Amino acid sequence: MPSNYNLALYVNRPSLMHSLDPRSKIIITIIFMLSAVVAISPLQISLLGLIGLTMVVSSRIPLKNYWDGFKGFLIIIIITALIQLFMSEGEVVFSWHFIKVSTEGITLAGLLTLRLILIIIASQVFLMTTSHMALTDGLSKILQPLSRIKFPTGEVVMIMTIAIRFIPLLLEEANIIKRAQMARGADFNSGSIGKRINMQLALLVPLFNIVLQRADELAQAMESRAYSPGEKRSRLNELKMTERDYATIAVMGLVGIITLAW
Repeated sequence: MPSNYNLALYVNRPSLMHSLDPRSKIIITIIFMLSAVVAISPLQISLLGLIGLTMVVSSRIPLKNYWDGFKGFLIIIIITALIQLFMSEGEVVFSWHFIKVSTEGITLAGLLTLRLILIIIASQVFLMTTSHMALTDGLSKILQPLSRIKFPTGEVVMIMTIAIRFIPLLLEEANIIKRAQMARGADFNSGSIGKRINMQLALLVPLFNIVLQRADELAQAMESRAYSPGEKRSRLNELKMTERDYATIAVMGLVGIITLAW
């Protein structure tokens, strides 16, 4: 395992967002994201933007951390906005050969871009202020009522936790493979777009092998410890909702209602 491997985006520091119960953070994050998806007016977007800014400031995490995580989504945002810009029908305001830009396309592209930015910000605040252990405990508590109808809550939480832990590991392994191939003369930054895509696809085979190897090692470790996700376990820190958590959920719930009813 690489020495600079980081299990999560979590940044440990005292702040309002860090002090909230993970269950309340899960709830307000879901409400915020759903509100961003249905928001269509400038007032709705502005309200959610103000709340998102408040969440970022209250997390007391440097903006550089947010930007480092946000850069990876820029290409997705740009491609999605361009598709909306050029593929939407409406009154044409600009035309060049087969490229046509309509007022409807400009509106949809701008709206979709703002929605994606809000969703990314909310997910970043949540992941940077919630440790893996707190996330696991929070999900277990939220899904616990479903266990009465034989829903495999332990297995679901385990799968989600492993998936979250594997994401940064895979990114780090991909960077290691890429640097190793660059040391052997591979060039990922020049040539046509097709060549660059092929070079990136060449990383998938060794990365896939590493994924299988890591999964096998994890399965063997869990089996050797007789791990069973459905068993009840004691926790080092028991979760407890406070008045601050209920107030935060109430405020975000009100924002969600306003966004839906506006």
